[in-house]
Amino acid sequence: TADFLRSFDLTIGNLECVISRLGVPVPKPYNFRGDARAYSRLLKAGFDLVSVANNHSGDYGKAAFLDEFLTLPTHGITPIGGGQDKQQAHTPIFKTMHGTTIAFLAYDEIDPYSFAATATTPGHSWLYERDLRQDIAKARLSADFVITFVHWGIEYFTSLTGHQRYLAQVAM
Repeated sequence: TADFLRSFDLTIGNLECVISRLGVPVPKPYNFRGDARAYSRLLKAGFDLVSVANNHSGDYGKAAFLDEFLTLPTHGITPIGGGQDKQQAHTPIFKTMHGTTIAFLAYDEIDPYSFAATATTPGHSWLYERDLRQDIAKARLSADFVITFVHWGIEYFTSLTGHQRYLAQVAM
């Protein structure tokens, strides 16, 4: 699988855990923490970008999230959909390949909302239509294409809700 993933120009994944020794579990049914060895394994597997905009990125609190967010780039992996504050969390990541510039954005719409970045605290980007429209418009100014990752859905259901369908259209 790693050879297959490394064969692409760019490999992107959803990092649905927090890789940090900091923090304590927040009160929720499931908390996912990755071991620090995961960084080198993600890189070895060929991951270039990972979304941190999901319902497990804050499982061990804001300090653990920020630790992971700042550590990923030191291992050659770029996080998307997160930041030291809301502005950074909503800032697109640009990659140019073969003369084409692509902007990447990522959002979460699965509780808990408390993992979302604010004007003064780290976290991930929460999906609001207003932000989605603004972020995409801003990204389009500097990119040939904009790719938006959204972590959403109702667990164990395979269909989109009307709201999700609507926001998917907005993202186009």
